[in-house]
Amino acid sequence: MSTFRSSDLPPAVSLRPPHVLIAGAGIGGLMLANILEKTDITYEIFEKSKEIKPLGSTTCLNPTVMPAFEQLGLYEDLLEISHPVSTGVLRNADAKIESLIDCGDNNETAGYEYALVARARLYELLLSRVPPEKIIPGKRVVSFLQNKEGVMVRFQDRTTIHGDILVGADGTYSGVRQHLFKELNKMGKLPKSDQKLPTSGHICMVGYTTPFDPETYPELKSNRGHTDVMISNKSPWSWNTTNLRGHVVAWSASRQLNSEEFAYEHLKNSEWSPEMFEPLVKEVSDFKTPYGTLGSLIEATPKECISRVFLEKKFFETWTYSRTVLIGDGAVNAIQDAIVLANCIYEMRENSYDAIFTALTSYREQQYDYSKTQYESSKFNGKVFYGHTIFDRALRHILANYLPPSARAQSVAKIMAYRPQIAFLPLIPNRGTAEVESQKPSAKYLEQQAWLANAVQAT
Repeated sequence: MSTFRSSDLPPAVSLRPPHVLIAGAGIGGLMLANILEKTDITYEIFEKSKEIKPLGSTTCLNPTVMPAFEQLGLYEDLLEISHPVSTGVLRNADAKIESLIDCGDNNETAGYEYALVARARLYELLLSRVPPEKIIPGKRVVSFLQNKEGVMVRFQDRTTIHGDILVGADGTYSGVRQHLFKELNKMGKLPKSDQKLPTSGHICMVGYTTPFDPETYPELKSNRGHTDVMISNKSPWSWNTTNLRGHVVAWSASRQLNSEEFAYEHLKNSEWSPEMFEPLVKEVSDFKTPYGTLGSLIEATPKECISRVFLEKKFFETWTYSRTVLIGDGAVNAIQDAIVLANCIYEMRENSYDAIFTALTSYREQQYDYSKTQYESSKFNGKVFYGHTIFDRALRHILANYLPPSARAQSVAKIMAYRPQIAFLPLIPNRGTAEVESQKPSAKYLEQQAWLANAVQAT
């Protein structure tokens, strides 16, 4: 695989690459690091947790990110740790099947299948390609200062670091986002929509078991993944299970919050603490699943593999200001953001404030419309699969039982058309029959190729 660095360029166009500070060693931060490893752009990752370890249950990667995994040499490794998606099953609270959603074989149309993977395994794959010395744990961002000379980040342990670009990849409750919004609000530059708190959300408990005996649960013998979604008609709970590689079952339980509960959880704003474990387990332990009760799955899950998260839906208008930029939180969205952001930083012709401002602005312009569409789609799917109102139930019944396959295929095709690739690596051709949005190689990349070709000819 061809990789180009500024040292390959003639002295007239060489420049000192920017030093990028990445707050958060999650999926987005690690993907960005993997891409920057293919350049001479220097970076460091600062993770608030003292121990670098993944949390969460399962992640479904769609074909839009597969070309980038190919470019990075990660695609075959991803296939080794994931299942292609087969079906989605909607069940009632007694785990009785109400409807099936056939995900089909996407190889012919999309060129790739959806990949169901344990979030921990995906995390480990991305982490394995990042030099350990570039990740510094126990560094929680509390504030930062930025001007035309650079950006200085302050951490909770009272240490500081200087760089050229600060990337907030530290999740929904990003310390970078909170400080940026606070400063913009003081200056009267924060949009009104970003000043408002969300009004609804879910509290979730997620995890994944140790391996089960496939003779006890024959479904685990399948080499394809499927997700079972159970929805209660008598409570605000929904829960799901997914079979993963290695005869492991990923599970989650989600409770829709009323306005008072939501306000309390938002104020508390904590991800997990041991004292929160038992009350939630008591609430969900009798819930039925295709693999026994949810309580039995929790018993088969090591405590370090269980996490509690507070989920809220909100689309932010503010993505960047000065030298600071934010990337998404969901796996696919975060990966796409990392790809486009890396392209924009790479394309910089000089390491100046104006060049950085232009690059970060271009990143938002390229990603905004697609991200907004994805947010609306995710919000709609949340109502379909996890909503508890009468309207949500009616909508779920209609879409699951009466939506024509052609309409579903058309919707999927629209999503699959956008597949951002790493513009300074050889582009992957379209593998399927479906149309995809064209992407040009980096102009800087093409100039480098031409210069190198001429240099070779001259020698």
